[in-house]
Amino acid sequence: MAAESKNKAAAYRFSRYYAELQAGPTLTVQTKRQEPISIHFAQGSICSSCGLTCLCMVLSAYGLAKPSALENMSHRQSGIAADVWRVLGPFFMTGITAPELKAAIESLSLPIKLSMRHCTSKTNVAQLAVVSEFAVNCLFKGRFTMLAYASLKNRHQHWLTGIGVEGLAVSHAAPAITNVDTLLAIDPADGIQPFTVSNARLRRDVTPRRKASPRWVYEAAGFKSEPVSLVSALCFELLE
Repeated sequence: MAAESKNKAAAYRFSRYYAELQAGPTLTVQTKRQEPISIHFAQGSICSSCGLTCLCMVLSAYGLAKPSALENMSHRQSGIAADVWRVLGPFFMTGITAPELKAAIESLSLPIKLSMRHCTSKTNVAQLAVVSEFAVNCLFKGRFTMLAYASLKNRHQHWLTGIGVEGLAVSHAAPAITNVDTLLAIDPADGIQPFTVSNARLRRDVTPRRKASPRWVYEAAGFKSEPVSLVSALCFELLE
């Protein structure tokens, strides 16, 4: 009888997300300020400010602007919050595309490096696959990545703040083989439950039969699940 292998493979679920996030009664992030700050910003029900709202989360998490200043940006006369409103205020009711958002942020001369992948069609399989893998790689590294999805049921498009990933790891040798099947995100259109780091996710089937498909399923407590395409990913890196 052949000797049993001593190196048995172990499979387990894993999650990785932005290291400074702190799950508690409210979702906070530890910045250079003395006290952790809440970073969830809520989008209004009659506006299309999801892109602006997600950006406010990132700026707060990086400590580049105070949440209180961003909440009153339309009344500010100077500072980063006022500058953000100046370049993004015109898109408050109309929504904003990834190229427009990237150009607006870069015009602010913030200590942030941006990289982007964008697809103009929600049915172009090859381009959508590029966007998806870019988003997975950025979030796996613990970088904030704003995600724009397009519904496959209607014309609805929406921005989320991507904060991390989940997936399956198989460890039979170093390093473990990882397979990401879920993107963790904060949806500005929904509230945050206590003791969680996200309130929404994009999930995909990564079985060999479906691995080539760029389709994701959007899931959140406050909304019905729906199939979507990930059309844009805007990755942030804070420069020291």
